[in-house]
Amino acid sequence: MKPDTIRRFAFIETRLFWGGGFTAQELGSAFGISRQSAQAVIDEYRTLHPNNLYLNRTTRRQEATSTFQSFYIRDGSGALLDYLRGQSLVVRYMSEEIWSDAPFTDADRLTRPRIPNDTVRRVITALYQKCPLSVVYQSKRHYTNRVISPNQLVFADNRYHLRAYCHTDRNYFDFVLSRILSAQIGSPDEWVSGDRDNAWNSYETLYFAINPEIPTAMRAALSHDYMVCDNGIYEIKSQKALSFYVVRQMTRAQAGLQQPLWIQL
Repeated sequence: MKPDTIRRFAFIETRLFWGGGFTAQELGSAFGISRQSAQAVIDEYRTLHPNNLYLNRTTRRQEATSTFQSFYIRDGSGALLDYLRGQSLVVRYMSEEIWSDAPFTDADRLTRPRIPNDTVRRVITALYQKCPLSVVYQSKRHYTNRVISPNQLVFADNRYHLRAYCHTDRNYFDFVLSRILSAQIGSPDEWVSGDRDNAWNSYETLYFAINPEIPTAMRAALSHDYMVCDNGIYEIKSQKALSFYVVRQMTRAQAGLQQPLWIQL
């Protein structure tokens, strides 16, 4: 199936399940195609998945049936909200409109560290072309000169990190992208993949409980927000390399309370 068709089918399922339905005109506007072409897309989708939608004669909209099943989008409200957040950032990069036009603002974006264009350009090029980088890195204590092989971009603690193999220390580490002061691209022959990065390639389950010392109303709100199980334990499955960020985020002291909302078990 062509990528354009998959994207249009994903639009159909998103609007059916999450948006209360759609019209051929809305589908056409989202992808810059005529109403007739949009109707042809709907007919093609209906042929493949006849039990997923019907035309509501009253609203004149295609709506989801009671037996709707998704084939082109992932289930879960978290996946949808992450997608909407991601698409709101895509609009800031690309000049074209996107079909997930739900109003969405990412306030965290306003407080992220700034990174020079040259640094990002070389890092992304090295990721694409699988090349090592000779970098000058500003650690918490001093400058260091290192050779690293970039493997993965990571977003944690409201800033961008680079998971990479460090040729200097012969181990895998996270490097804060904004602390790379300069970078020079090396030979692809010297690049080291992340295949042996055990902390990245393995997972662990972290267990948390709501801090019993915070106010009762706050505990009740957290329990509702996170859908805490009856046993009072909240579980997060995380790559071992990311567990540090998860624990720090969950157990960070809150302003005004001087204590965390969660405690690790």
